[in-house]
Amino acid sequence: MEEDLYGDLDTSTDALAKTEVRYEKQRIEKDNEQLRKELAVLQQENRRLGELTSVLEKNISVLFVTAQTELKRKDAEIQRLRDALERRQSHDDRLQRSPVKRRVDGAGPRQLQ
Repeated sequence: MEEDLYGDLDTSTDALAKTEVRYEKQRIEKDNEQLRKELAVLQQENRRLGELTSVLEKNISVLFVTAQTELKRKDAEIQRLRDALERRQSHDDRLQRSPVKRRVDGAGPRQLQ
């Protein structure tokens, strides 16, 4: 009887394929874990940016309202100054149109005795 000295050795390509599959599985699992970590970091960054966006939206809204209020205040001040200027010009025009009565004799205003 001839004994097969190499009978217990797996010389088939199945063993090699199994080893390759095992290594590929380990690599994929490692990549998967790394991607999960990156996902967690990105989700945290996304939350932080969302909160920052909310704060910025609120701030710009407040700034816009403040700017509108300030514009209205300045418009009112401009109108007040225009009205005052118009009143002064109107008053000056009336003074220029009215005859000035001066005494010819050079005496000052009459005094009551």
